[in-house]
Amino acid sequence: MFVSTESGPRALAVANVDSVWIYRGTAAPILGLIAALPCAVFGGAVGGFVGGDPDSQGSSGKAALFSIIGILVGGVVCGSVGAGVGSLIERWRLEYVRLSPGAT
Repeated sequence: MFVSTESGPRALAVANVDSVWIYRGTAAPILGLIAALPCAVFGGAVGGFVGGDPDSQGSSGKAALFSIIGILVGGVVCGSVGAGVGSLIERWRLEYVRLSPGAT
């Protein structure tokens, strides 16, 4: 079996391989999305409330505009934090496990 390493291709005897793990990247996209969605919903709700508040001369047009701004700002800020945390988490998948001689 040949594997790619940082120093180049390397030959390994299959009998010496106990398991093979495949690197699948980081969890940045998943955690970024998980963090962005609730913040975008909350930002849209707060923006709509602030823009449509009659005490501060709000209107339905301002409420819609502020909702869009709240969605964008909330999603970007929280999504960035989630992606930053997710980039620290590496994902691996077990591709092959050699069974012991007694296993069936």
